[in-house]
Amino acid sequence: MDSPILVVGGSGFIGLNIVEALLAKGEAVVLHALDASPAAALADFAHLPGRLVCATGDAADTQSLVALAHAHKVRRVVYGAAITAGPLRERQSAARILSVNAVAAVALYQALAESELARFVYLSSVAVYGAAGYGTTPTAETVEPVPDSLYAISKYTTERSLARLRDASRGDAVCLRLGPAFGPWEYSTGLRDTLSPPFELLRHARQGRTCLLPRAGIRDWIYAPDIGAAVAAVLSAPQRLAPVYNVGAGRTASLLEIAQALRQHYPQFAARVAEAPQQATLDLYAPHDRAMLDATRLEADVGFQASRDLAATVAAWLAWLDRHPDFAPA
Repeated sequence: MDSPILVVGGSGFIGLNIVEALLAKGEAVVLHALDASPAAALADFAHLPGRLVCATGDAADTQSLVALAHAHKVRRVVYGAAITAGPLRERQSAARILSVNAVAAVALYQALAESELARFVYLSSVAVYGAAGYGTTPTAETVEPVPDSLYAISKYTTERSLARLRDASRGDAVCLRLGPAFGPWEYSTGLRDTLSPPFELLRHARQGRTCLLPRAGIRDWIYAPDIGAAVAAVLSAPQRLAPVYNVGAGRTASLLEIAQALRQHYPQFAARVAEAPQQATLDLYAPHDRAMLDATRLEADVGFQASRDLAATVAAWLAWLDRHPDFAPA
């Protein structure tokens, strides 16, 4: 077992999937988060071969994070702490959003880069592409981002800062632009103003309500455990990596296709596109559908490929929810 991996923001939706993937590989993980992890997650993780240490604190408290990293002899870090803000929170808490999403990440990298840090993985987002990611042509890392929300701006600011600061003599900094995720461990943490459209679609299915979509909702929906596997692959890659990678499903699917897969479990459920957008009962949080992420760079460099079978991943998610009913939408 290598030295422990520090996962900052490890108790959230994506963070828990990353921690689970690392523990399943036998890694030692130091999970740091603002709040304690869900008891169900800790119970599951106790059966995995890796070793877990949990700590709570503010991601913006760089001094405490550095002390934690040094105490556990951490050489690899995943920074996933984030505030996923909607327009209202942007107006009320802009400085806090930038502090957690960007400034704290850069400060932690700078504080650790000169020591024994081997790799610093920053969780960015498909949101950085903004309008540049709309359309049908797969979006490669060479496309110039046009971030159009404070969340996306903070992510891109960190990407550019880490690209500026990294060099061959310091710890490797790698930014992962995560595609739209769904699956296990999604819940409302108070730091995400919107839950995923597939999660909301499932809420309609469980309530027996017909879901009216503003459009088909075509995106490269990626199963959250696949993101955990991608991060684990990046952390264990022996070579120096590129500064930015897309992490996508490698195929597109519509929410109508996800709804069809949900009907295997909820046969009375129905979803369709509304006759007028204002009649929609589910928000897609964007004016247009994004193109799929081109994830061939990640596959070439670390050998990772996400599951392409949408129906199988939806079935796996529903089976997981049968074992973890507290995480099912009410």
